[in-house]
Amino acid sequence: MSAFVGNYADELIKNAKYIATPGKGILAADESTGTIGKRLASISVENIESNRQALRELLFTAPNALSYLSGVILFEETLYQKTSDGKRFVEVLQENNVIPGIKVDKGTTTTQGLDSLGARCQKYYKAGARFAKWRAVLKIGLTEPSELSIQQNAQGLARCTIICQENGLVPIVEPEVLTDGSHDIKKCAAVTETVLAAVYKALNDQHVLLEGTLLKPNMVTPGFDSPKVTPEVIAEYTVAALRRTVPPAVPGIVFLSGGQSEEEATVNLNAMNKLEVLKLWTLSFSFGRALQQSTLKTWAGKKENVGKAQEVFLGRCKANSEATLGKYTGGGVLENWLLKVCM
Repeated sequence: MSAFVGNYADELIKNAKYIATPGKGILAADESTGTIGKRLASISVENIESNRQALRELLFTAPNALSYLSGVILFEETLYQKTSDGKRFVEVLQENNVIPGIKVDKGTTTTQGLDSLGARCQKYYKAGARFAKWRAVLKIGLTEPSELSIQQNAQGLARCTIICQENGLVPIVEPEVLTDGSHDIKKCAAVTETVLAAVYKALNDQHVLLEGTLLKPNMVTPGFDSPKVTPEVIAEYTVAALRRTVPPAVPGIVFLSGGQSEEEATVNLNAMNKLEVLKLWTLSFSFGRALQQSTLKTWAGKKENVGKAQEVFLGRCKANSEATLGKYTGGGVLENWLLKVCM
């Protein structure tokens, strides 16, 4: 372990363990200005600061929803935003026992943002953030991902991880294998295992404190252009890949949804937690679109829809909380309830 990390070791371990609390997960509200613009455009809402603030306020103040969350990832703009009555979003989260986090990558190239990361982490820690997320992406193709890209992504993630820890932020390591393509689930499993093995080798080379980290991987699924498989098959392949590569010192694994529908992401997570094999970490969620999509549609940028949209968001948070415990009973009941709320 790095001597600098030692200054924060107890705090990092405590915060990572809390974020991995069974029954809780992470809301990824860290969309960049461009990405949230696409989401707002889908409901014909202009991408201006006041509308971005309104959406985030809707999510963070939804009655009872935060009880199912342990962390929220923020974009830099959101870290400093306030509610309409003047309270900082960070304070709203902290008062509800939710740890604020921050997106620290500046794009999906391997090193973009590393040069200024230490100084930015210090600034974010002062502003109240206690964890950070760095995303690296790899694509499956005929000759992809190359060994060079796997190694460069792993080393970039490891460098980011140690810098975050040296500045008091729990790193969420996100090596995402994209679902684009026509590959089958076996190919995705093989690539995911290779990528994760490289990442943990690189983390060890950097003397990262694994107990003070979390992993945010893709679920192992067939490519978008390949025939679908059942949630049970996805669960078996995903958990097998993790058991072969992720050290037991890591307290929690929080999945990205990777373009799945809200329901698919929840059902697949539930199937993993129902799987009767030894799992040495909490399996939870760090969803963006898969927690917000139906909420966004219900809100449609209109003040009069905020209450209904917050009920929809609560429903999604509760469903995913149940999935982390293997207790989600499926879409029928939830979808009927959502339809009633939206009418």
